[in-house]
Amino acid sequence: MTLIGEERKIHRAYRFLVEVDDIGSGKFTTCSALETEAEETMLREGGDPVGIKVPGLITVSDVTLTRGVADYDLFEWFKQVYDYTKQGGVPDEELMRNAEVVQLDRDQSELRRWALYFAWPKKLKVGEWDNNSSDPQMEEVVLSIRGFDRVQNNA
Repeated sequence: MTLIGEERKIHRAYRFLVEVDDIGSGKFTTCSALETEAEETMLREGGDPVGIKVPGLITVSDVTLTRGVADYDLFEWFKQVYDYTKQGGVPDEELMRNAEVVQLDRDQSELRRWALYFAWPKKLKVGEWDNNSSDPQMEEVVLSIRGFDRVQNNA
């Protein structure tokens, strides 16, 4: 129990730090599950009545980050993708970046780190405007990725 006049320890809401190569970073309150799935393909040889199940195409779900604040450079990254596609092009690999999502503990120490490969911002939703805050508020950011991997802690 906190005593009167004693400083209260309020846990920070931002539990996910996103670091994008050569661009900047942002902190968000939630991060969607990282998910990948292999399509199942059936192979049958000759007149064999029993098929063999083998992996087919791999799909990787988008990563959705919600309720956060970010460096202005992340807005610029989205604008670069938007401007490029507006001119009739498909975003090339120059606009795609590797990123890392870091899950933070209550004391803001690192719990886990995941690497995201060939990420590009697919959706950006800016939250309600609040004149009492100078933070660049983001309601939702959706990153399209080609893959992900767990990064080992060196601690």
